[in-house]
This record gives sequence, structure tokens and C-alpha cells, in this order.
Amino acid sequence: LKVQGALGIVTERGGTTSHGALLARAMGIPAVTGVEGFTDSVHTGDEAIVDGTTGVVILRPSARTVVRYRRRAEELAATRSRLDQLRDKPAKSKDGVTLTLLANVSLASEVRQAVLYGAEGIGLYRTEFPFIIREDFPTREEQVNIYRRAVSSFPEGPMNFRILDIGGDKHHPRISRPDETNPVLGYRSIRLILDHPKILKEQVQAFVLVGGERTIGILVPMVATVGELRKAKALIAEAIDDLDADSINRNPRIGAMIEVPAAVEIALELAREADFISIGSNDLIQFTLAADRENSRVAAFGDPYHPAILRMIRRTIVAAHDVGIPVGCCGEIGADPALAVLLTAMGIDNISLTPSAIPPVKEAIQDSNIETVRQRTGEILGLAEPDAIREVMHEIVYGR
Repeated sequence: LKVQGALGIVTERGGTTSHGALLARAMGIPAVTGVEGFTDSVHTGDEAIVDGTTGVVILRPSARTVVRYRRRAEELAATRSRLDQLRDKPAKSKDGVTLTLLANVSLASEVRQAVLYGAEGIGLYRTEFPFIIREDFPTREEQVNIYRRAVSSFPEGPMNFRILDIGGDKHHPRISRPDETNPVLGYRSIRLILDHPKILKEQVQAFVLVGGERTIGILVPMVATVGELRKAKALIAEAIDDLDADSINRNPRIGAMIEVPAAVEIALELAREADFISIGSNDLIQFTLAADRENSRVAAFGDPYHPAILRMIRRTIVAAHDVGIPVGCCGEIGADPALAVLLTAMGIDNISLTPSAIPPVKEAIQDSNIETVRQRTGEILGLAEPDAIREVMHEIVYGR
């Protein structure tokens, strides 16, 4: 759609953190999801306004409305131009707290956006796309060619590749999948890949080869038990041992992704097995709050300001720091400037987010006094309602 010149996307199904919405956001295409009955209302040639900032779609707008939204678009462009000036400046608060801002990417073309918006590295490279768009599996060499662009664009910054997170709403024709009532809660992600060690090993070898002598990170997704992490680590080590190549770093950093509530409960044990922790807030929210991220009818229940989510993140941060390893967040929660400030006050070491979200988050950090927020963290996380937390953080960050 991007290549064909799409200016906006409206869907009847899906949520704001569904994978299609994340891809649209990464490519800068305004998208509004969950507009029921839209395709029955729209006709070829109709004019529409798609406001991805508010989730509003206006079909066949009046001339006055068009003028108002064009003015709004100009204001947004001016804001982006101002924020562009922050690209080479660190996300350093008024009181000297520095947050590392990394990029989430799914496509090689997004790497350019990550550089453009001032990312310090790649915190999450979602590797599924080259697999799900084709009938066969990409070879190890093909994967190396795909990943090389990211590594060459960030020769010094962190580079974290996620092991293939297939299943759920992401499928491959050569991997048979059972007919499941709840596929997102079923045979997917690390559960599936551990049963296909050849795929995992070739992918790991591609990571290491493209990384060369630098240290790369390998993320193990949807970990629910220490045993799963240990099995993945063993296969990773075996894949690297089988690699007949010089000038490579044979000791990648292994990251455990905290995406299910069970992982939060054993975060300390997982941290002892990992080199770093990455909190995947999109899945953590949907699993904890029983709010399917692909279901527009329950999208409102998946509120990132929910105190349960924020308390779980704080517990995970404490567990990681207790064993002396860094912890980051790679879900969309970090793209909210107010929540990014709160996460920083809670002690997060880095946030990985959609490249276009980096400048406003950086500005929010620069305008904040993190120690002041840190002193209020207990009070904020003690609030019972998401809206109450949202109100306090918006007052702190935006003055309203």
C-alpha cells in the first residue's frame, strides 16, 4: 500500500497495537482501526479525512472541515520540523538523567527512519516479515543480506534481533498450525520455534554473521518458564558452535522478553539466566487485561495506564537491577511521552519505540525533572484507576 501511494488506512477490525497498525505507524501512514461498518458507508471517489492522532475518520467532510484539518496538518508538520532539531541531542532530563532511545523495526526500509529520527540503535528487530511474505523460508544468506542494512546503519549502537515470533496472527504456509480457538494464547512464538530448531539455528547464525565481531543481542520472545529460556540458550549456543566462520563474536547477549504475567512472577529467576530484559508491553497488556490487541471491541480495556501494568513493569525493573542487568521496554507504551517519563522515573534503562515517536519522547524527557517524578512514583502507582494515573502524568509532563 505504501508503494502504491496510500495516504491513509481505515479498518473495520483490529486495535491500535495490532501488527498491521504498528507497520502503518512505522511507515508514517495515518491509520484508524476498528471502524465498524465503514466499508458499507464509503464509495469509490469519496473524500475522507483520516486522523491517526485522534482515531477519527470523517467521511465526505464539508469544505470548512477540510480547511480546519489542513491547518491542523500544517501545525503537525511545524511541530515535526521543530522536533527534528532534537535528533542529535541526548534524551537527558533537567536533573541529568539520561534515557537511551532505541528503535523498533520490522522492515529494512524502517532502518532509515530510525537513523532519521535519532535512534541510538535497534532495540527490537522484528524478524517475521521476510518469512510471512513468501512461500518458502529465507536462507541464512538471504537473512544476512536483509539484516546487514540495520547493522551498517548503527555500527556502534545496540542491535537486538528477536527470534522468529510466528503464530497467533502471524503465519507461514510451511509451518503447520493447529485449528485453535485462541491462537494468540496457543502454539506460537518460542513454544513453536523450539519445535523447529533448524529455523532457529539458521536465524541465529544469520544474526551472528551479520554482526561480525561486534556484540549483538538476541531476544527470546514470550518466555513463560526458566526452562524455555534455557532450551533457547542451548540451541543458540549449538548454532554458533556449528558455525565455521572467523571474525565473529560467539557470545551474543541473550535477552528474555517479559510479555506474559507468569514471566513477571519469575522475573528474578529469568534475570539470572539472561544478559538483559526487554518488556514487551503490547502482549503483556493484552494477556494481563484480557484485551485482545486485534479486537477493536475490547481495545479500550487494554489501557497502558492501568496500575496493574505499571506495577508489573516496576517489579520487573527491580528484579533485573537486583542481579545487575539492564532492562528496557520495547512495546508501544514507551511511545507515550508521559508514560516514557514515568518509566524513566521507575528506573528503565532504555526504551525502544517506533522511530517517529522518538522526538516527542526525547522532548518530554528533556523538559522533565525525573527525580521529582521518582519521588512521586509510589503515590502514582498507588492510584487505583488508569484515568487517575493519566491525569497526574499529563499534569506533570504537559501542565494540564
